[in-house]
Amino acid sequence: MMERRLLVAKELLNPNDSVLIATIDEKEYLRLGLLLEQVFPEAKIQMISSVINRKGIVRANEFTRTNEFIYVVMFGSARLIPERKDINA
Repeated sequence: MMERRLLVAKELLNPNDSVLIATIDEKEYLRLGLLLEQVFPEAKIQMISSVINRKGIVRANEFTRTNEFIYVVMFGSARLIPERKDINA
């Protein structure tokens, strides 16, 4: 199911300058990472984690979950622009 959607996204994205962002939980993040590398070998791929609930989401017979994973897939000239923090703020 994920692979089909990524193949459609590949047709829609501009290979010269675009970004794909995908979020996923801990059960599928490894598979998604491999699929992104397979479908978009020319892209720069980064993965970060994001806290969604500091207290954690309680699940039966499992550890609580506090975060999910965000993949940022950059094509062509797309780059991160560092946030400039104002020291006086």
